[in-house]
Amino acid sequence: MKIFLDTADVPQIREAWDWGVIDGVATNPSHIAKTGRIPAEIYREICGYPTHIIVAAVRHPTHVLEAALAGVDICTMSLDVLKQFYQHPLTETVIEVFLNDWKKVPKP
Repeated sequence: MKIFLDTADVPQIREAWDWGVIDGVATNPSHIAKTGRIPAEIYREICGYPTHIIVAAVRHPTHVLEAALAGVDICTMSLDVLKQFYQHPLTETVIEVFLNDWKKVPKP
């Protein structure tokens, strides 16, 4: 199991990193706001540690696409959202067309 410290407090990150027990850092806008610092400054400081950009609890397949295009490393979603990637009416229609067309292809 990997352990990521959930904070934007750079001194806390340094302390836990020095202990040798964390694998990286997770943060979010609420943590950044608590520091009262400019986000870009914090990001530059914590980028020296292993990081992953995580988008959590995604509610729609479009959000997953947007996260992927933004370069997100990890995206969490419910099974309902995941199923929407595979259970789309147009996908079913196109598969049916392909299968019917395949039947028309001459066989050797």
